[in-house]
Amino acid sequence: MEPNAVSVFDLSPPEKLQLVEDLWDDLAANPSGFLSTSGRRRNWRERKANLMSNPASGLSWEEVKRECEAAMEAKLVIALRSGADVADAYGWYEQRAGV
Repeated sequence: MEPNAVSVFDLSPPEKLQLVEDLWDDLAANPSGFLSTSGRRRNWRERKANLMSNPASGLSWEEVKRECEAAMEAKLVIALRSGADVADAYGWYEQRAGV
């Protein structure tokens, strides 16, 4: 891990729960940003067809990484060690939200 990277596993349990809540709220604020599963498949097929017919339109992996790193204000390393942690956090959020 890079020296300035922050791992969610270094956060306290209340900080982790706050992070999950903040991420959930941020996602819920823009539900139109998600494509349906069929929409995602169609989007990928169109992108693949475009790349196959015009290979120069794509970026190399190194270019993609550089662009992503430049766009990030801070690096957050998330390594899911246990699906149970995610399930517990989701259940906690659903209870708290009254869903």
